[in-house]
Amino acid sequence: MATQLQLRRGTNAQVTAFTGAEGEVSVNTTNDSLVVHDGSTAGGFELARADLDNVSDTDLNAALNGNTIGSLTLTSASITNLTLGGTAVTSTASELNILDGVTSDATELNLVDGSSAGTIVNSAAVIYGPAGEVNATTLQIGGVSITSTPAEINLLDGVTATTAELNILDGVTATTTELNYVDGVTSAIQTQLDAKAPTANPTFTGSFTSPGIDDNADAIAITIDSSENVLVGTTDAAPGVGNTNTGGAFGSNGYGVFSRTGSAAQATAYFNKNTNDGTIIDLRKDGTAVGSIGGGGTGFLTIGSGATNIFFQSNIVGPTSSSSGASSDGTIDLGSSGGRFKDLYLSGGAYLGGTGSANYLDDYEEGTWIPTINVGTFSYDYATYVKIGRLVHVSFVVSSFSNTTATTVIQVGGLPFPSSSNQIATGGCFHRYFVASGYTDNATIYHPDSTNYFRFYWSGTGNWKAAAFADFSSTSAYIYGSYSYYANA
Repeated sequence: MATQLQLRRGTNAQVTAFTGAEGEVSVNTTNDSLVVHDGSTAGGFELARADLDNVSDTDLNAALNGNTIGSLTLTSASITNLTLGGTAVTSTASELNILDGVTSDATELNLVDGSSAGTIVNSAAVIYGPAGEVNATTLQIGGVSITSTPAEINLLDGVTATTAELNILDGVTATTTELNYVDGVTSAIQTQLDAKAPTANPTFTGSFTSPGIDDNADAIAITIDSSENVLVGTTDAAPGVGNTNTGGAFGSNGYGVFSRTGSAAQATAYFNKNTNDGTIIDLRKDGTAVGSIGGGGTGFLTIGSGATNIFFQSNIVGPTSSSSGASSDGTIDLGSSGGRFKDLYLSGGAYLGGTGSANYLDDYEEGTWIPTINVGTFSYDYATYVKIGRLVHVSFVVSSFSNTTATTVIQVGGLPFPSSSNQIATGGCFHRYFVASGYTDNATIYHPDSTNYFRFYWSGTGNWKAAAFADFSSTSAYIYGSYSYYANA
């Protein structure tokens, strides 16, 4: 007894909702058709019946449109218009009858339009060989001439691009896969590229590398603002100018700004020159050099213009004639008659007119001093001094001496500086109620060496003597005096 095979079955609605196993076949009882399943698609794939009763006209036209039909048999049909491959067939029935068994398309068939039965068409453009092959000296598709060689055309087997798209590939040696990249391209390649990265205002994500740029930043590092200023590490066009922002800015009008927060040892800008001494920064006005900052390997720095420069090295600041530190001796002035410095502060001395010890001026000072007397009391006023180097000039007024009888030599002390050894000094004075018998001239100031006091001396013809307190004729005596002497240092 034969075995009966019965498949899963159901109505059209049931089959449409059913997802069968891969390779499973079910029966659509509504359409009386078989359905093949793939294990994932609901409803599977319904197979067309031989009479196409379960295939709609829309689906049939969609399936046939644009496809080549190997053979078509019409058992009974009345056709008033026939189009093959989108081209209307204009041949008569008699002309078509000679093509029985011919597999050419409509365009090829229209080549025999007007020919009588059995005619072979030969022309300068098309030659039909005995086996039905076509030898073409020129070839057009859609009115566009194909200029590619046979070898180039053979590369296009399976390519879906249009004729116009393919004609731009004349001479191209690319493979079929590479040519298919232009499938569907309907505009200039630049237009296609602009859609991805336009030439105007493109935006890139991730790292960017070009022959001149290697970008590995993980955040925005460089900004070009709407004023064409280039900003590095900042969005401020003037960082550090009136603010504490940091970063670098290069203005489109030529300025540069650098601002940094760092330790005392961390500079904001570094300028370096290798090998040779000389200019490191060249300063210009309207294109003409007006100054420079330079340096050298021995640790010196120069600032200046032309042959007038100042160098800084170790504990010395001095003149130099060039940015390379060349010596300049006695050729550069400090200040001018109409451009003087205000004050000069020195902890040491100054060499004037030469470099020897005799040219060394190490002190200048002004002050007051307190006179003292060796006997009794007295009054003093205007006790001042000026010291220039070792030269001391003193002034004084002494009066109201309490002792006017002692024969002790008058000795006024308290001078601000002791006198130098082997250096004595004298000076004039005028006075009242101060006189010595036998002497008519005014008293003279006498300052011995290596002391900080002076005495008064009377002088006359062939003689002098030291003045004593008894030479005061009144307690209202006054002595006005001034003189200069050399201090010991």
